[in-house]
Amino acid sequence: MATYSIPKDFIEGFDGIINMPEEDFQTLVSLIGELQIGEPFGDFLDKSADKFSVTSPKEVQVIVQSLVSIVGIFENANGDIDEFTSDFSRSYLISKENATETQKSILKNRLSSVLDKFSNLSITVKGQDLLTDNQRNFREGRVITDIRLMFDNNLSSPNTNALIVHNLKIQYQEDRKTKEFFVALDLSDLKKLKSIVDRAIEKDRIIKETQKNFSFLDYNN
Repeated sequence: MATYSIPKDFIEGFDGIINMPEEDFQTLVSLIGELQIGEPFGDFLDKSADKFSVTSPKEVQVIVQSLVSIVGIFENANGDIDEFTSDFSRSYLISKENATETQKSILKNRLSSVLDKFSNLSITVKGQDLLTDNQRNFREGRVITDIRLMFDNNLSSPNTNALIVHNLKIQYQEDRKTKEFFVALDLSDLKKLKSIVDRAIEKDRIIKETQKNFSFLDYNN
């Protein structure tokens, strides 16, 4: 009998699973069963936003995040759905103040329904974990362009020269924290960077076209 520690951040999602109207819950189970391998969760949530009669898109997002959080835990368990959901729902009862046996039973039954259809969800979560298992992960980028004037010693001279300077802002995630840095570039640097990126894109294409024995996952979110 295993006991699981459930972070407070995810309790809300499991509360949502328990309190979901039956019709909405069956819709969720059906949508999870139709999830395409590698489909970004943002796309999944967007296309399912109007499928629920009562549950709001925000509530669905919180519920899906909580479900995703237990996929890895289940994978590392013995693979028995009944045993895992029994242990997990009991852990929920311990973690959630004023939780009832009825809520525990509902959670167990509903998690069993989800995990019975979670194959594609599991592969998707594993892929995202592997993709982001790096010291730093790129989040956003932006180029800020400035004109810098060069004045003669004689400030009244009409001959004013100028430079164009581009600052590349890189935003990345490290240790669950978002950080950023800036790199100054001129036009030749931009062309060099473009060439490097274009080459990487071409290598990506060639690998996918030649390695037919792999099914590559694309995460576009």
